[in-house]
Amino acid sequence: MANPNAPQITALPNAYRGGALERAGYLQIVQAGLAADQPRFAREAVLRWLASYPGDLGAGFLYAQALIHEGRPAQALPVLAGLLRADPAALEVLDAFDQAAAVPLPASLRQPIYDPAARSAARLVLAGGASSGADPAAWGQPVRAAWLQLEKRDLPAAGQLLAGLFAGDVPHPLVGLMHLQCLSGSLDGSRVSAPAPLPERLAAVEVYARRWPDCLGFMLWQADWLMENSETTRAVALLHQAAARDVQGRVARRLWGAQHPYRSLWPDRLERVLDLPIPAEAAAAAAAHRRGRSPGSRGIAVVAGCRGPARSAPVRPRRTGVRPARRSRMSPSQFQSYRRLSGVP
Repeated sequence: MANPNAPQITALPNAYRGGALERAGYLQIVQAGLAADQPRFAREAVLRWLASYPGDLGAGFLYAQALIHEGRPAQALPVLAGLLRADPAALEVLDAFDQAAAVPLPASLRQPIYDPAARSAARLVLAGGASSGADPAAWGQPVRAAWLQLEKRDLPAAGQLLAGLFAGDVPHPLVGLMHLQCLSGSLDGSRVSAPAPLPERLAAVEVYARRWPDCLGFMLWQADWLMENSETTRAVALLHQAAARDVQGRVARRLWGAQHPYRSLWPDRLERVLDLPIPAEAAAAAAAHRRGRSPGSRGIAVVAGCRGPARSAPVRPRRTGVRPARRSRMSPSQFQSYRRLSGVP
């Protein structure tokens, strides 16, 4: 028998018909669908968003959450793995991967960075606590000590700790990102210490980018230092690639702060029409967002990375030769490929 208290599907409110929603409002409705135990709606809605913005990391995470809510963790794992390759420091993605990895990992994901001990060590570094399912790899505790030095803004101390740990064999991209942060001499776009010589920085990032080519942090550092080395063409290509793979620019802001010199590459407004019937709870959230007030009283949480970008007037990059990236769209074949990635019809 149907649950009489379950949220019912309703038509999209009149105020929304034909109108585009900004990213924050659109993804809030997706989250409301998950909170209302309507994961199929959430999955279909977020897939439509990803058809317009395939490089939205936060939306990709919501897609994986919808699959987990549907009882399809095996289908969520490849999506979460792709998000971790792009952003190894995304703690919420790491935790979701641990949740989904209760099922056996497919052969394609039996790689060192997805090993339970490595995931546990990465969580120890980022949050101070290992995953409950496995003991952390041996590198977790010493790298955590270096992370704490970074939090104290003591880059030289963190760099010394990392230099003494590995003889050229870095076990995880998170460690490589910390190493490059130390070499840069900056945190959040502010100079903290003297940077390493440019040839040393370029040599280090070349090694990491070759080993983990999907990692956005390596891509961005390499682009920045190539620009500094007057290799503009290659740098601009990497910046456009990073902007397409992270349309909200969250990784760039984490590395360089909100006012970094390349910020005009990222759009200041992401929006799309939501052309689906939505659950009643999600409809209430939509109406509240339309009126400009928070629907927090209805218990709808906002997950990390899913807030809309701050609006600002477009600012020309400090360095020349960089043009804003065009908004990318999935072709029908790319859209179907994204769905096939998780095996969902």
